[in-house]
Amino acid sequence: AAAHGCTMRSSDGLLATIQVLASDLDGTLLNPDHKPGPGTFEAIAAFQAAGGIFAVCTGRDKGSARGVLKGLDIDKLPGVYMNGTIVHGLGGAPLQS
Repeated sequence: AAAHGCTMRSSDGLLATIQVLASDLDGTLLNPDHKPGPGTFEAIAAFQAAGGIFAVCTGRDKGSARGVLKGLDIDKLPGVYMNGTIVHGLGGAPLQS
């Protein structure tokens, strides 16, 4: 993931060994300006293309997360929102709210 301007770099072998990647937003996937760093969406897409499942985990509500992740279709991703009070599974289906 991108944190503070760093981009995720990996070999295809490492990507193949990781099945699920869950990331917080603020201070982790997003930089101090609340924006993803260069290459963030491309790295996530490469991970997904290698068969990985990417999930958003944040204290934000889903609408706020959607606003800062305009390069991702978070409605189709698993995720944990509002500090765990809202949980979406594969395909974005609600599991808990």
